[in-house]
Amino acid sequence: MHQLLLSLFLFLGSFSLFSQNWSANELAVVKKFEIDTSDIRGIELRINNSSVLTFDEVFQDFVLGEVKQDFKYYEISENELFTNYYNRPLAIKDVVFLYVKFRSL
Repeated sequence: MHQLLLSLFLFLGSFSLFSQNWSANELAVVKKFEIDTSDIRGIELRINNSSVLTFDEVFQDFVLGEVKQDFKYYEISENELFTNYYNRPLAIKDVVFLYVKFRSL
């Protein structure tokens, strides 16, 4: 019985680590753009200083684009805001977080 309770506790604890907490601003974006919070698609931002693509355009293409892909690469000009987000996979939560942060500047 003790092992069963311990297993259940570990399972529920690990489950809560993977849950996503969305801020009110993020949820407003989710609602506005009708984003599914369980969406498993993602993007990767890469630096290309000759690119004229903005993050706003990346977001619009990713969320509203006609072609839905599981994973897309985008090249944008270097921006200090995104320093920790270049060259790594970003889930839908990260993309919405960056959109909210970018729009509030």
